[in-house]
Amino acid sequence: MRHCTLVALLLLAANCWAEDKTVTAKTIEVISHSVVPVVCGYNDEHNEFHVAFIAGSGFFVDPSGRFVTDNHVLIGWDETIKKTHPCVPAIYIPHKGWGTKFVKTFRVEFFTIAACDSDAATDLAVCNLIENPFTSKRLPKEAIVTVVSFDTTEWSLGTSVAFMGFPLQNTAPITSIGYIGGLAAIDSSDTGYDYIIDKSTWPGASGSPVFLPNGKVIGIIQKRGVNEGSGLSYGRSAAVIVDFLSNHPSAADQTKKQSEEKK
Repeated sequence: MRHCTLVALLLLAANCWAEDKTVTAKTIEVISHSVVPVVCGYNDEHNEFHVAFIAGSGFFVDPSGRFVTDNHVLIGWDETIKKTHPCVPAIYIPHKGWGTKFVKTFRVEFFTIAACDSDAATDLAVCNLIENPFTSKRLPKEAIVTVVSFDTTEWSLGTSVAFMGFPLQNTAPITSIGYIGGLAAIDSSDTGYDYIIDKSTWPGASGSPVFLPNGKVIGIIQKRGVNEGSGLSYGRSAAVIVDFLSNHPSAADQTKKQSEEKK
């Protein structure tokens, strides 16, 4: 019986290890169609749009073209504009997605940001664009998607995750894969928390989605560890994002709610 019990335990352990999946290249490719760089851009004398600087990252959350980023990504642009070029907040999207093969140049379309709702306490913001890229004739339909969905489950330590954004003024997204190393309390909530990820991030990655092997988003990158915390990243959990979005619904959701209330 002892031998049978040992074998059973070994088989159980083997099954657990087999289910420990890491984020795949396919998932990364899917998520890449939902991420955008938050930039400051301008038109030159030939009406060509140029990027003065990349302030951070974001990702689409609904088909009205709204995207989520960090509040701090949208703050403090004046000093950078003085050092670069007068410009306006925008995003850009490649015609054929980011793809899986290297290309030196790629065709993109720029979309100017109209307005953002933000919350300093949670360091979150959701922005509307002047033109909806999901219905724009300037882009093929397959160019962009919203994130698969948010997963508000409290994921355990050791869970494989990845985050993708536009750090270091890189014009194409960079992905980092790591593991959840811990949880940290946040000042703005008694129940909300940050995921501590065992991979460092870089300036410009703020606003990157943190996602699971199945593509579901569990957080958003907000800061990196410094000094003794160097090598770590901090991602605000999806539960906080979902709560923030419920308090800042899209125009379509507001109209739907008002219609239901009248019934």
